[in-house]
Amino acid sequence: MNYRKIALIPAYEPDGRIVTLARELDDNGFSVIIVNDGSGTGSASVFSAATGHAEILMHIHNHGRGASVRTGLEYIRKYYLPPYTVTVLSQETEDVSEALAASDEAAAMPGNLVLGVRREKNRRSLRSIVRAVVSRLWYGAAFSTGERTGTMAFSHRHIDRLLSVSGDREEYENNVIRDYVMTGESIIHTAFSDTQNSGISAIGEMRNAGKISV
Repeated sequence: MNYRKIALIPAYEPDGRIVTLARELDDNGFSVIIVNDGSGTGSASVFSAATGHAEILMHIHNHGRGASVRTGLEYIRKYYLPPYTVTVLSQETEDVSEALAASDEAAAMPGNLVLGVRREKNRRSLRSIVRAVVSRLWYGAAFSTGERTGTMAFSHRHIDRLLSVSGDREEYENNVIRDYVMTGESIIHTAFSDTQNSGISAIGEMRNAGKISV
């Protein structure tokens, strides 16, 4: 099945990097949707520059990443016909290979949720170690060691489910993961190196709250 690729980027007060990101995603076959989450007038020129490569949705006031993701998903559900994959990215994403790889994973395994995880080759901070341990305890071993990149990819099958998850700000992604873990859904973790984001490799698959293979 040939899946259309959609990139969804929640953005608040972005700099010029988001224009480069939108252009590179567009060049690589993505339909790009940016949600302006109540940014001030100082960002107007940035969003204007991105319009040649992306559709811009707007919140009048700042509502948070979770609310922006749901706004984008509502728009996609209304105006795009399946089959498609949606790849949610951070506005700071600098390498489109991460989006391409995550989208490909979601198309290959449309029943699964794909999460980007950054793994440091040489060292890990105390903070990242603590976060990994807490994540393992809270989510029932749903995480391999590493820090999330803000990338999340999935097929059209997940839209209604993800729209039902609560959380308007950064807690939204945590709530998504917890919801999938508690219901025994599959989550694929995808590793991206801090020093070289040119490749992707699956580092773990969680099928229920108590089992994981790495």
